[in-house]
Amino acid sequence: MSRVNTVLGPVPAEELGFVAIHEHIGYGMPGSELDTRWWKSPEQRYEETVPKLRRFHQLGGGTFVDATGICNGRDVDHYKSLSAKTGVHIVACTGFVGGDTALPHFARADVDYLTRQFVHEITVGIGDTGSLAGVIKVGVSRGGRMTDLDKRIYRAAARAALATGVPILRHRGQVSFDITALCPDGTWTPQVTKEDLLRTVEGFDERLVDITRGLDMDTVNIRAVYDIDPVGTWHSDSVVLVGDAAHSMLHHQGQGANSAIEDAGAIADALREAGSVKEGLALYQATRKPVTDKLQAISRQGWTEDEINDVFPGQKPAAAATGE
Repeated sequence: MSRVNTVLGPVPAEELGFVAIHEHIGYGMPGSELDTRWWKSPEQRYEETVPKLRRFHQLGGGTFVDATGICNGRDVDHYKSLSAKTGVHIVACTGFVGGDTALPHFARADVDYLTRQFVHEITVGIGDTGSLAGVIKVGVSRGGRMTDLDKRIYRAAARAALATGVPILRHRGQVSFDITALCPDGTWTPQVTKEDLLRTVEGFDERLVDITRGLDMDTVNIRAVYDIDPVGTWHSDSVVLVGDAAHSMLHHQGQGANSAIEDAGAIADALREAGSVKEGLALYQATRKPVTDKLQAISRQGWTEDEINDVFPGQKPAAAATGE
């Protein structure tokens, strides 16, 4: 059975539930905590974070992957307390958000040293916390630069992943966002204009509107979005469906690729435990289908007005805010 390192100990992959794959409980460059204008005390952060994680859990969230790397405010003891308090599994990472966030001690390190550091945090523990890292974080330096240090970090991460089986989580060094708009063009590459996008974001935060207004449409990736209804049967005696072939879903919950990865692990476990291929494929479907059926349904649902206002206070569309 596959197991994932969380801050409170290894957990079977089947018990992770819905996974928020790239989050930050807290983040800051070294010295940020001295800026009292925005850096909150541990007590304030704890008081604010516990209700949010509990809400995440109530809405069906099971696991929170914290991608805060070395030198960026990673606080594993804090994560352990939050996990015990809320029931949410928290996965801590080793690695770096980007080479330019590394302190000089690590910036001068060679690939072998960085590899040993990552492997130690995965197999022995992060500092004296007793918790093992469950993912390796890599990125690029600001401005999208791949520096010599970034290359050393990538090589070390690859070696550590091969040695431990722990996955790598990559940061692209850029910001992107999706706008989902209704469009009468049902082809795979629909024709969408900037005016179409502006109508979709009308009434939202003006910063989002300004970003949309300034888009170079030649650089915008426009694609159709499709899903399927839950499929009754995923397998025959020797052939099985995985990923989108079994449970294609809309992207609003960010669970499509995650679900395909979980399928692969579930198939491996099922085939290992079952007495035959036929039994293994049936066990795989029985394990995964209830989960993906729910995800397919959730991905079709929009947020309620109360949920939007709770997460984005004061940023509801103008028409909705005035009741028009």
